[in-house]
Amino acid sequence: LKVKDKINHAIDSFEKAIEPNPKYPQAYFNLGNCQMHKGDFNKAIDLYHKAISINSKYPQAYFNMAKALIQKGDLEQAIDSYDRALLLDPSYIEALINLGTALIDYGDLKSAINTFNKALKIDSKSFLAYNNLGTALLENGDTIDAICSIKKAIIINSKYAEAYFNLGNAFHEKGEFFNSVRAYKMSLYIRPDYPSATFSLSLVELL
Repeated sequence: LKVKDKINHAIDSFEKAIEPNPKYPQAYFNLGNCQMHKGDFNKAIDLYHKAISINSKYPQAYFNMAKALIQKGDLEQAIDSYDRALLLDPSYIEALINLGTALIDYGDLKSAINTFNKALKIDSKSFLAYNNLGTALLENGDTIDAICSIKKAIIINSKYAEAYFNLGNAFHEKGEFFNSVRAYKMSLYIRPDYPSATFSLSLVELL
């Protein structure tokens, strides 16, 4: 209840900020963020559009709008919005990683792999980029390269449970069931409440 009250209070504050200055893009952007927190993605998208209509060079608004579109399941529009954010700021690492992830879900694995590699040229220490690159490579059938990429993610962040889970999937795909079990167990050691890892571990232990 307190969180909901804080969000409603923030909405009131930003709406008041707009009254004397209806051409204030940051206020519409912040209102969009509030609606995202409330789960009203349609309102959030409308507000991000409003911010962009005032300031067309607003990569963060395109980025957050893409996240709202993802929540609605509109992958094509989300990809377009991430692309627009990156046209304005090609080094926007979060947009590159999210775009790559959306491209995986869209089934465009080649573009996803290229996007994650772009992200790594900008930030060679991005464990998220290495992990997600590994996921794309695995889905593309490049199991050995996937394992290599996911291991790099773990070297950078040894407490990243999702990377161990993905490593378990890659070893499973390669037929290395002992290593797969070890990876899944490590994932669950870091994050005990990880249903996907629990399920995958139970399956591989039957082999």
